[in-house]
Amino acid sequence: AEQARVRALADFRRTDISAPGLDSQRGEQRRLLYKELAARRFQLEARLDKSGTTDARVSQLREEIAALRQQLDRINAEIGAASASTVEKLASHRSVEVRPIDLRGIPDDTAIVEYWLGAERAMAWVLTREQLDMMDLGPAATVSDAARTYHEALRSFGSVDLSERLKAGATLHHLIVSPVSELISSKRTLLFAPDGVLHYAPFAALRSSTAASGRFLVETHDVAVIPSVRILLDEHRGRAHAPTKNMLLVTDPVYGPDDSRLARSGATTQEQEKKASWWPLNLFRGAANTSELRRLPATAEEASAIVSLLPPSGVDRLEGFAATRDGFLKSELDRYRFIHVASHAVADSEFPQLSALILSTRDREGREIEGRVMAADFMHVHLSADAVILSGCDTALGKSVVGEGLIGLRYVVLARGARAVVGSLWPVPDQATAQLMVR
Repeated sequence: AEQARVRALADFRRTDISAPGLDSQRGEQRRLLYKELAARRFQLEARLDKSGTTDARVSQLREEIAALRQQLDRINAEIGAASASTVEKLASHRSVEVRPIDLRGIPDDTAIVEYWLGAERAMAWVLTREQLDMMDLGPAATVSDAARTYHEALRSFGSVDLSERLKAGATLHHLIVSPVSELISSKRTLLFAPDGVLHYAPFAALRSSTAASGRFLVETHDVAVIPSVRILLDEHRGRAHAPTKNMLLVTDPVYGPDDSRLARSGATTQEQEKKASWWPLNLFRGAANTSELRRLPATAEEASAIVSLLPPSGVDRLEGFAATRDGFLKSELDRYRFIHVASHAVADSEFPQLSALILSTRDREGREIEGRVMAADFMHVHLSADAVILSGCDTALGKSVVGEGLIGLRYVVLARGARAVVGSLWPVPDQATAQLMVR
């Protein structure tokens, strides 16, 4: 279990676009191919919605997508080979050394629970400073179904009754937490290393159905998710250098043509003012169609409240027209201790490298600009942050790869050097998210 997870994360971490011997144009070619792939994906989905699978253009788009993926595979393989050549031993790229896990590296008040969903059985390992225990949790299909049901119940909170959501959480708790409860109850910090569909489970929100202990895990423990035990305990995972700046804050991007900040006359119309100040519960921080993106007023509130909690000189801000893709990627991201992005976001479960934060899509003259910061773009940067906060819809989602993890924005940001990532497992409302982030 550990060998597969460490190898996958190491591949993302090792990738070096500027590796010696690599054609200097490969990085830009890779970026443009991902941009083209994202555009074709959007066109395909729009065409399917309009005309169905019998449309000739649908077949053509699928062929174009397949060709783009082949080109990307070749370039990524070339980049991977060049990156591997800079590693001291190429053998370590192909086979991860199986080393003993030293339990003495686990803090006294911490328990780690690692899961494995096999073809037939679900397994769990509990690691504490004192011991390692392994147990059979029963049929893997039963655990997967319960995790999927719970995630969908929470994702559909507007249509699924509260009692049903609590019941789904209690069912999953019974399957994956209750069997290990005696081993973890005395520990303050619980770290979960999920597998398969369990990546979609909010462990902090699991709750026992018994009257005696009917509290959410987050009420009794500090809870976090980790990609693997080895990554957590690896003493060699040092930073290239310590951060020299406190925080980069990216908020309130400019999207549609009705944004009041785009008013040419310098004055806003009543309709623009109404739209700018309208914060309905159904204003979420994500949309598949970038042409339908609306301004997120609460992200500005979120930023102001966060700044008030920190020394003013310690925060660099990219707001409004300055909150652009290029501005963000050129901000020396490896210099910041915290990076907080509040914007629209989208997850792509088929091509996880296309999962993206969506920053400003309009410049000061109202012209359209590329606003997507894709997971693939983070492969061009290195991070040293204590935490990267992705305050948008579905930023913790992506594609579940057997034995490796949930590949997407959260995964890539962690692999590129962040010590921790805060992401979301579902669509998030603008106003409520701002309140949560400030708290």
